[in-house]
Amino acid sequence: MEVCDLCLVEHFWLEIIRGNVSSLLSQALPAFPCLYLGYQDYYVIQKIYPGGIRLKKESRKIQSARHIEQHENIFACPICQKDMRVTGLKSIRCEKGHTFDFAKQGYVNFLNQPIHTKYGKDFFEVRKILLSESGFYTPLQHALSEIVADITLGKEEEISILDTGCGEGTYLHHITNHLRRSCAKKVVGVGVDISKEGIIAAARNYDQHIWTVADLANMPFHDKQFTMILSIFSPSNYEEFLRLLKQDGVVIKVVPEKNYLKELRTYSTFAHRNI
Repeated sequence: MEVCDLCLVEHFWLEIIRGNVSSLLSQALPAFPCLYLGYQDYYVIQKIYPGGIRLKKESRKIQSARHIEQHENIFACPICQKDMRVTGLKSIRCEKGHTFDFAKQGYVNFLNQPIHTKYGKDFFEVRKILLSESGFYTPLQHALSEIVADITLGKEEEISILDTGCGEGTYLHHITNHLRRSCAKKVVGVGVDISKEGIIAAARNYDQHIWTVADLANMPFHDKQFTMILSIFSPSNYEEFLRLLKQDGVVIKVVPEKNYLKELRTYSTFAHRNI
């Protein structure tokens, strides 16, 4: 926690210094809005005692609800296309009553019925290791980050990036982090994948973004909402991309060759045998 709401902190510290700990404990204690690398997290006061405050980060479910609440204007119901609103930090609901709950892992599932894919939990765990820890795809991540930084150079408005087929979220996280560090831009990152296991892994690994399970042909967003759409080694629906992109928006597509997953499948099989 690098920067926080100083007025709120000063209020609590002054009350502690004045010895009014009991009065604080009787209050409905708010969450602290805290900023780190442009992300906004929320911490709740776990304990107040003379001379200090113990803070606790809110659950992934509540963090996810707060992130989406800040950007709920981008969401459109995938069933009726009406506006959506976060209700009670428990679900996101449209004007006609279609409701989608926040999962405890920190994502929202917008599918009407479960879809089983060939990629399971082990696949995404190994993919994260290969992408973010082995360095195998580091050159690609750096190249994409520089391309995105160049494209958004000079844009003063908030940069909104949608990663379609995001899997466990490594590319989206790396690119948005690079923008915040190098360009000091306000960036919102949204990941969507039809694989629930991939989105669960993304929400677990990178809880500072918006993660959704949805059909790539019917994504739960209003028209013209995104500065940029990423399609990295994943299927593309260009009609849907055109609908979602802002007027001067850009699609970045990385096309794999037929054997690009050979190393990942081999590594996944080896890792699975050794779990």
